[in-house]
Amino acid sequence: MIYQSSNFSLDTKSYGLERNGEKHSVEPQVFDLLIYLIEHRNRVVTRDELLDNLWQGRIVTDSALNARLKTARKAVGDNGKRQGIIKTIHRRGYQFIADIAESGAGEPESEIDARETPQHPLPLPDKPSIAVLPFQNLSDDPQQEYFSSGMTEDIITELSRFHDLFVIARNSTSVYRDKAVNLREIGRELGVQYILEGSVRKVGDQVRVTAQLIDATTDHHLWADRYDRSLKDIFAVQDEITETIVSTLAGRVGEATLQRARRKTTDNLASHDYVLQADEDIWHYTKEKTAWARQMYLKAIELDPQYARAYAGVANTYVSDWGFLWGEDPDADLQQAFECAQKAVALDDADNRAHKILAIAYVFQQEYAQSRVHQQKSIALNPNDADCLAEMGYLLPLLGEHEEAVEVSEKAIRLNPYNPRWYLTFLGGAYYAVGRYEDAITAIEGSLNSHPDDGAFLAASYAQSGRLDEARALMSDYLESAGAEPWWSNVPESAKDVERDPTGYLKYFTYMYPFKVQADLDHHIDGLRKAGLPE
Repeated sequence: MIYQSSNFSLDTKSYGLERNGEKHSVEPQVFDLLIYLIEHRNRVVTRDELLDNLWQGRIVTDSALNARLKTARKAVGDNGKRQGIIKTIHRRGYQFIADIAESGAGEPESEIDARETPQHPLPLPDKPSIAVLPFQNLSDDPQQEYFSSGMTEDIITELSRFHDLFVIARNSTSVYRDKAVNLREIGRELGVQYILEGSVRKVGDQVRVTAQLIDATTDHHLWADRYDRSLKDIFAVQDEITETIVSTLAGRVGEATLQRARRKTTDNLASHDYVLQADEDIWHYTKEKTAWARQMYLKAIELDPQYARAYAGVANTYVSDWGFLWGEDPDADLQQAFECAQKAVALDDADNRAHKILAIAYVFQQEYAQSRVHQQKSIALNPNDADCLAEMGYLLPLLGEHEEAVEVSEKAIRLNPYNPRWYLTFLGGAYYAVGRYEDAITAIEGSLNSHPDDGAFLAASYAQSGRLDEARALMSDYLESAGAEPWWSNVPESAKDVERDPTGYLKYFTYMYPFKVQADLDHHIDGLRKAGLPE
């Protein structure tokens, strides 16, 4: 499809943009934004709609979205003051208002966006590998989608705990939801041999679950079953599916091993339902959805004060508030995360994400040895949890474990080929820590504006690689986009002042990145100052 305006044209097939007869390069995410606004130009598109449709599962701040809109306007010859093409509708959203003609629909495209497909088939791991596709919601109520999504995620999580399996992350399988694709293609794209697919029908207090395990290399069905049970037996059904898959793929598994791999659940189905609803929204990483998810987790705790998974969920929301400086008191947010994670671990020591949060919290208390213990336990409990591994790419450089940071970051991306772009932010940080500046640039350019620190990290990487002009131009843009009252000004009073820091960014940086080794902190500050951070 080609969209033609008076001064520009967009070709959706080639991802090309021409303005006034000249070709212009546009980042894929900016191009997606333009196309989405054009395709829905008959109405106002809300901010939440853009986040849901263009940044699925990715961390996005207000400044990141605003930066993308600014770039999109510039790409088509518009700006925020004139707003002759993309108009901001106060308190409502955005609308594409220029006249557009459509032509040349061209060849039909695959239902899976080719731009997101890994460029080459991924090699099979050296252990049994599996992807769990989103279970179909066959209930009459489409609002029950969160229930089938929750079952999918629970099965992925339980399978991930087995060291003898290689399990693809939920982000990368969710892109196939409601898509008509060949299972062999999915196997090649994700680099797995086996695929689990299924469906869930929930009616009243009864549930029907179907599941089938397929060898994607041959299309051979290895196992299939149907479960008609009372809703209160849903955890037993998930356990049976998990045990069958593990026994089929990894050989005979002892009962003791299965028991160790299970997380503690709840007998209160209403409490579990609240957790599923919260889990569905927590991955949007917006202030509003994080606050809503916390309320759901707290309702779950009200119904079952012993539900470890709900406490871990609450802890995760406070980590988000702290990391993005959304709350009025970041120190208090981190303390809340610490206490809730401690509670979760006390109730269920097998919750790897609670251990991850404790590892983060201990770093900020400068309890580096304790942090290392919980970091190692988190990975040991679930070596396939791609999100946790990616976040370790942030944590490990703070502990001085640079090579391991690169290793776990790269593994996270292999486990989650369709990863949220913030994975690349932390991978870039790990590359920077070991002096692989060109690799850091490539990684962070792929994630730019998905994390608040992307612009600064990229500028520092440019500077350390000798590309000083690019570094200083980017740093200038980064500081300009932050405005007179930058988002990092909300750093708590407990943060230490840094000499020669007129912007206050280094005060924020040293608070958010409490390096154990002074030389590691100096390495980062050196890059930022070389890039033109004012002194």
